[in-house]
Parts: sequence; C-alpha cells; structure tokens
Amino acid sequence: MNPTQTRSDFWNEALAALLMGALGFAWLLSLLRLGPEPLAWMTLRMTGILAYLGLSLSVLMGVLLSSGYAPAWLLRAVQYGWHGILSGFSLAASLVHGAFLLVDHLYPQSLAQVLIPGLTSAKPLEVGLGTLVLYAMLVTYASFAWRARLPQKLWRGLHFLAYPAFLLATLHGSWAGSDPLQPLYLTALATTTLATGLRVIRRRAGA
Repeated sequence: MNPTQTRSDFWNEALAALLMGALGFAWLLSLLRLGPEPLAWMTLRMTGILAYLGLSLSVLMGVLLSSGYAPAWLLRAVQYGWHGILSGFSLAASLVHGAFLLVDHLYPQSLAQVLIPGLTSAKPLEVGLGTLVLYAMLVTYASFAWRARLPQKLWRGLHFLAYPAFLLATLHGSWAGSDPLQPLYLTALATTTLATGLRVIRRRAGA
C-alpha cells in the first residue's frame, strides 16, 4: 500500500473520530443539562445546514454523472467517489441532527416523536418532512451496497428517491429552519432543476 495513502487514511479516520467524539460529548452535555442552553439548538442548526448542503451537492453530482455533463478533467471513479462521500456525509449529518432533537432544551422530543412523522410537539408537519427525508436517504444510500444484488429497475427506483428527498429537505429547511437561508434553497433548486433539464434534453437527443 502507498505510504502516502496510508497516512492520508489515518488522518481522515482520526479527524472523523475527533469530530464524532466532540458531537457525542456535546450530546451528552445537552442530555445531562450541563452545557450551555443553546448548545443543542446551535448543533441542530449547524447539522441541518450541512446535511442539506451535502444532499444538494450529491443530487446535483448524480444528475451530472448520469447526463454526462460532469467535468471531463475529473476521473469517473473520483466523481462517483465524491457522489458517495457527499451522500454519506449528508446522511451522517442528518442522523446527528435527529439525535439532537432528543436533547434540545426548548422542545425536547421522545424517540418515537423523532422516528414517526407528525408526532413532534413543535411543528409536526415541518419536522415530519425531515423524518421522511431521513428514511429516503437511508434507502438511497443502502441501495449503493445492494446494487449488485438488486434488479436494475428496482435499484434505479430506490436511487431515484434522492429526488423527492431533496425536495422534501428543501421544504423542511424552509419551513422548520430559523435561519434566513432562502437564497441557498433557491440556488439549490435552480441548479438541480437546470441540471435535470439538461439531462432530459440530452437523453431525448440521444433517443
């Protein structure tokens, strides 16, 4: 194995472990009410924004890959690698986002309220959309691992859940979020719609 690659893997794993340790410590402090009151709320906001960014970029890259408009100077394997990394990052951030709902100081939710859409005590519709997004992302990400075992049409159907997940995530962020991020949502929608339109045009031209 390449020594440079080995060192890179070590530092990547160390950084990931450090980040997860810090998030776990913050979650424990919030659970025990030992940390500052806004800690859980700030983490909720941060992870929600990061999850949306990761999902948006992953969907956009997936559309570009399937349409052939992805950058030609970037190796195909690298493009697929980043598509998977962004998907995994978004899913991980979403899971952390949901976990901090359990320990929020202002509106703490039970596990059932987090897992079952519409049961939360605050903004049940808006938060419920986020739960549906999480389930769609779980299925989409799992389809990567199951691709070799699934029929092609079924795999494509599962993978296409990324589109409704992206739309629901946009609604969830717009309605449930407290930050003025409408320009972000509009930009993400516009770029993804444009890329999808180019994909449709290219496929029809090929047909």
